[in-house]
Amino acid sequence: MKTTRNKIKAILSDGGGILFDDSHQKNELYDFVRKNRNLSKKKFMSVWSKYKIKAQTKEGYDREKAYADTLKKFNIPYKTYVNYLNSQSDIVLNDKTRVEVKLKPHVNKTISEMLKNGYNYIVMTDATKHGAELESKLEKMGLENHVDVISSKDIGACKPSKKFFDYVLKKYKLKKDEVLFLAHDHDELYGAKKLGYDIIDYNKLKDFSDIMKILPYKSERKKLPSYNEFV
Repeated sequence: MKTTRNKIKAILSDGGGILFDDSHQKNELYDFVRKNRNLSKKKFMSVWSKYKIKAQTKEGYDREKAYADTLKKFNIPYKTYVNYLNSQSDIVLNDKTRVEVKLKPHVNKTISEMLKNGYNYIVMTDATKHGAELESKLEKMGLENHVDVISSKDIGACKPSKKFFDYVLKKYKLKKDEVLFLAHDHDELYGAKKLGYDIIDYNKLKDFSDIMKILPYKSERKKLPSYNEFV
């Protein structure tokens, strides 16, 4: 018996790495620690990940506190890090952004086309700020169309948790087979697929505009791939 799929109504997407380049934020703290302590990225991440998730999900605990607690574990005073940032000509110490961040090519045009064709575009991000603050940030980057941003800080859970996805579906009155999840991190892609969502691997697209070549989307209900297939 042939199953009928609902029409796609929304794209659920990560923010950083897709709409804009956030690689500098991911490496900034590690690069500093590495200059002061001889340690591997794996060792650093084993400490940083715990505080990062706490900053992304707990009220009253922000990114700066997570940085301070991480540095404390490596016996580096947070003030030393602040002084380092202030000494860099291309870095502005600001709680909202440390360097100028711009939208990736074709983002405005493609999102406009999506909205015009009846698709909703919803950003799901693991962040230390609430969604409303991040919506304002996207506008400052030059995003011409308003898109809703749901942050892990809003709901107390990070992707790819079922809680995060369930929250978004309920808020926008969507069904699982009415959305596509667009991401570039392998753990998020695999996690969403495991929950039963159809995914778009951003790493396999030439650029953001390639999304329109996929829509309208026809589901391929294949067997769940192994995590290694995403790596």
